[in-house]
Amino acid sequence: MSDISVSTKNIGGTEKIEVKISTGKVNIVKGSSSSGKSSLMRGIHLGLVGNPYEPDYQEEAERLHLDDTMSDQAILKRGSSEGSVNINLDGKEIGATISKNGAIKGKNSNEKAVLTTMLASLPPTAIHEKVMNPSLEKPNDFSWIVDKLSDAGKYNNWHQVLYSLQQETVSTKVKFNKWKQSLENSSKKHDEIMEKMELLQEKRANRAAGSKGKMAELQSEYEKQYAIYTTQSSEYNRLYTQLEQIKADNELQIRRKDAAQKNLKISKSRLDEAEDLLEMDLIEPDVSELEAQKQKAQIELDNAGGREKDPITQGVIKQYDNKSRDIIASHKPALAKALDKLVEETGDKEVADKARQKVAELKREIDAIIAEYMSKRRKFGMAEDQAAAARSGIAAARSAIKQAEQSLTMDGGKLAEMEEIVRRSKQAFDAASKRVEEINTEMSKEDSSKEAKEEEMELKHLEMELKGLETSTTFEVRFTSLNMLPNQTLRLTEKQFEQMFGDGDGEPEKNLVSENLSDSQSEIRSRILSKINEGSNFLNNISSTTDWVAEEAEKQRQGTRRIFNEVGTTLFSKLKMSKITSVSLDTDYELEVGWADGETTGLTGAGGERTVIAAALLISMRKAYSPEIPILMFDDIIDKLDPKPREDFLKFLDEYAKSEDVAIIVSQLDSSINDATVKIR
Repeated sequence: MSDISVSTKNIGGTEKIEVKISTGKVNIVKGSSSSGKSSLMRGIHLGLVGNPYEPDYQEEAERLHLDDTMSDQAILKRGSSEGSVNINLDGKEIGATISKNGAIKGKNSNEKAVLTTMLASLPPTAIHEKVMNPSLEKPNDFSWIVDKLSDAGKYNNWHQVLYSLQQETVSTKVKFNKWKQSLENSSKKHDEIMEKMELLQEKRANRAAGSKGKMAELQSEYEKQYAIYTTQSSEYNRLYTQLEQIKADNELQIRRKDAAQKNLKISKSRLDEAEDLLEMDLIEPDVSELEAQKQKAQIELDNAGGREKDPITQGVIKQYDNKSRDIIASHKPALAKALDKLVEETGDKEVADKARQKVAELKREIDAIIAEYMSKRRKFGMAEDQAAAARSGIAAARSAIKQAEQSLTMDGGKLAEMEEIVRRSKQAFDAASKRVEEINTEMSKEDSSKEAKEEEMELKHLEMELKGLETSTTFEVRFTSLNMLPNQTLRLTEKQFEQMFGDGDGEPEKNLVSENLSDSQSEIRSRILSKINEGSNFLNNISSTTDWVAEEAEKQRQGTRRIFNEVGTTLFSKLKMSKITSVSLDTDYELEVGWADGETTGLTGAGGERTVIAAALLISMRKAYSPEIPILMFDDIIDKLDPKPREDFLKFLDEYAKSEDVAIIVSQLDSSINDATVKIR
């Protein structure tokens, strides 16, 4: 057992709190309704969470008003310029500061703690809401735990993109191997054809040896031109292959340069955005005029309902105005109808409806203004980190651009010269080929023998075969799974392809996935394409990365389920408060509750039973995803339990705290205590 020191300044309704929390124990925070119990627990929560980055965690923090400095539920003490929380945990300093403009700076915080360390009813934490007010359509669906905490959904996004690319990579390799084999066969076939053509020429030369006159002249000229043809063919093929290699090498460096320039542009944009945020004069919006209008409309509503004449009726109808949606949503139409009748009979319903609408409109307007301000405020809080990351990205991109430029095989001017040389070589080759064909035609006229005609036919056939051979020295690749456009097609030499694709036995790209886990599928495709264009060995790692991502997703899912089930199947053996014997998640992450009579149901039972289920969920989630934080908090929970279930629940928490060496903090109402105090149970 060890002590955790906690100090808060200007948090909630308190100016300063300093307490010690013991691990391995249940720590009871006692006090009256305004003594600072919740201020202490919300302050600890803020310190543990810090400034969440992930959207899911941001959403929960907002719902719990952990970044609120303006409303009645603000975590910053009214009138204060800054609030702070410091938690000393075995020599490790954890905490957060929140300024008046809402900027939060965390120290050694864990954003997942927003979901894993607190169970509260007001405002309700995610677990409390899902257990106490379940979905009507799928009340037992607890896959949200997997989605929000295990990152399985994010890994699945990556897996969908990676798996499609992996399948396309396999088919591309098959096509490449066929092309490569075709190229090898073409080389062999070319040599065979040339050998056959030489034999035919030899036969013709032997037959023409005894001839005189024009035939002898034509044979002599043919031998001369055929030698030129052979030389020009060899030279053209050499130059063409060389040019294709240079182009492929240059295209590779150009792709690298383009990818780096794109990254440079993105990093500059992010730096500009961050610097603009840092220079921004973040002024708290003045909604006092709108609040005055809302208050005036509220008075009109009260008067229209006759509530100024009857305080009791006034109180009932006022509660109904605030909770009408909740009453309707909880499927209590009879109650809603009765209250509507009460409103109608106690005042002017038409005037009241207009006033009620005006109050609602003004509230929405105020909320929208505050929400916009809060959004700007959150961005401001992350601006410094964003600026630092952007500067690092700019430096890396500039280095990559310089390296690509230096690695260019040939600049544009020299490449144009090379293309012109190849063009002239092609012209010379075509001219030599044409001249050989012309002489062949003349010789056929002079020699009409059967042998000559057969040789001519065979020569033409061989020439056609020669022209049909695969001559391209580059292989084209375009991944449709990455939504590559035609102008993004990769033209790779055999060597480049084999280097880029490798043997498929590479290491998984864990950092790429982990650092960009929250990317959308569109962003993932773009990021992968950028990696390919950068010349990385990503495609060699595609199989291992796909497998690893799938394993991680399943590991996250199964880990959540396994840990929850371990807790849920042992929890009720220690508690004697109900006939429940187990709480678990099935393979579809549906909640299952086992009963002593052997029956298994979904989420059911009274508030006490559901409280224990919610506690089991919280315990499981902390143990699975923030085990380094030995703190669990239950705010405004045990006071809602009957005495016997309450004591049983606390006994279980005693046992759990001791077995896991966790500090459990529980708030308890005691109207005789003005300032909250912490006592070990």
